[in-house]
Amino acid sequence: MAGLPGDVREALAAAPDDERALLELRLGWTELGEAEERLAARMRVFLLTWDPLEWVGDRGPGWATSTGDGDSCEVVLYLPLAETLRRGEEAEETIVAVLGAFAGSVLAVGARYEQALVAGIYPQLSRVGEAPSLLSEVGSLPGSSVPELALAQGGWEPIGLGAIQDLVQEAFGPVELDRSRVGLEPAGAPVPGCPACAGRRFGFPAELAEQGLAMCSLHAERAAVISHERLARAEESNPEGWEAIARASSLLGEPTFGVPLALLRRLDEVVERYPRRRTSTSGLRAEAELVLALAERLRDRPDDAAAFLDSDWVSPDWLVELPMALSAAELVDDAVAVGDALAELDQESSAVYANDVAVILAEAGRAEEALKRVEVNVRRFPADVWTRIHAGDVHVALSDPERAEAAFREALAIAHARGDAYDVAGAEERLSGLLAGIPGRDREARAAAQEALRAERVAGGGSRLALKVGRNEPCLCGSGRKYKRCCGG
Repeated sequence: MAGLPGDVREALAAAPDDERALLELRLGWTELGEAEERLAARMRVFLLTWDPLEWVGDRGPGWATSTGDGDSCEVVLYLPLAETLRRGEEAEETIVAVLGAFAGSVLAVGARYEQALVAGIYPQLSRVGEAPSLLSEVGSLPGSSVPELALAQGGWEPIGLGAIQDLVQEAFGPVELDRSRVGLEPAGAPVPGCPACAGRRFGFPAELAEQGLAMCSLHAERAAVISHERLARAEESNPEGWEAIARASSLLGEPTFGVPLALLRRLDEVVERYPRRRTSTSGLRAEAELVLALAERLRDRPDDAAAFLDSDWVSPDWLVELPMALSAAELVDDAVAVGDALAELDQESSAVYANDVAVILAEAGRAEEALKRVEVNVRRFPADVWTRIHAGDVHVALSDPERAEAAFREALAIAHARGDAYDVAGAEERLSGLLAGIPGRDREARAAAQEALRAERVAGGGSRLALKVGRNEPCLCGSGRKYKRCCGG
């Protein structure tokens, strides 16, 4: 951060890591040639917290293109904030030097192609390989001076369609999307309340679409025709680019729930690979670190946490299975930390994760910790059948069949009292498995197995013993997860 003006330093320190935003900066040099100086006056530089085209491979560390022609010609440079800071740290350079290296390439290349830039044909030439990329000479600072840095205006602002269109043009070539403001001609006698009849002009496409709902029928119809014509022309000009604009624009509205975008990117990568992952200890540890970071960010924000867990960002199977997967890889401490974090984060499934942690500790031979967890869980979830069942699992793992049987029978008593055939089946199944391993109790084991089968049939057949499964009840498949996050999801 050395050499930065105070307001720039403050803006970078206040970068909204959970928002899709951009910050415009001004770069100035004291030693430039005439062509570079003219180009510098046309250049706009932006730092981004998010790349709207992050799904496109081989994006490179920054992107530059030109827009407009004649007096309206501008050269735009976009750099992802995180990558810019990382490059500075790795090269032990200031952010001013990193920005200057990219901007220097824009000036050096752009000065040689100034006529094409001003004529508005440079993007097409670059797309077909008849002109180099504006960032093909990163590090070519004009002259010997380092640029001065300043805020262009205000601070961080939401990324909009203009930035998306620029970035799509750089990656896919120009898309002829006419975004000029729309004015609608008078249509007879003005209709009260119609913004078009009142002579207003509208930004395209968002404002025109929004205000079209308040327009009179004639103006609403004309607005719809204009929108259709402009969008059709854009798609026809560059189908691939138009699809990219549409996709990137749709992503702008995805909620982040206050989670840093960098964490969401990591989460997306993990979920995309699921279940084809967990082939290495390092990979599992990385997943554990990700969950702990998410839990830390959402701590003390129950509403955001609940909405996040119910969103498309999260794979319930991945979360539920992670503690046990860590345990199977002998990463017991990581498994316990993740289980505890998820029990706090996911209030609706706290019992599931808390019980898993107790079982994990027992299977790892950490008897004292496991028994303490069982005690806490039973006290915290006294009416939860599966807390008693998993307490029995803990005692089985610790080779204490008497206490295991007592726990399973307690679970049965609660299940019968509630008239829940699904829970009866679960408890009877555990009891049958336990008794089958005890000499002289084969008959009881078979009886318990028969009861489990009968209860399963009742649960599946809709008998009055079986209650309707609520979305927050355990799933009938036996996973132990909430129904809404399992088969009912």
